[in-house]
Amino acid sequence: MAELFGGETGDRVDKCARVGWRPGEAGSPVLQQMPIWFTGRIEGRIEGGDYVGFPLTPVTVCPRVEGPLPPTAPYRELRALEPGHLA
Repeated sequence: MAELFGGETGDRVDKCARVGWRPGEAGSPVLQQMPIWFTGRIEGRIEGGDYVGFPLTPVTVCPRVEGPLPPTAPYRELRALEPGHLA
């Protein structure tokens, strides 16, 4: 998932066409492979140089996950990931 969503650009690749998903709140995509997720309402816009941040208020949260949480990908495993395009 990190390689697809961090290493590819939506300018050239339809990322959601490569994964299973379903429409969530207001049609936002909820990825089927992600057991932990939320959808949020955009509450503002924060300019950050080359980037724009969008503060969110959670609207829908995934059901409680039973058992151990899925593993995460620490930064040391992702730092060599080439971005889909420059900022």
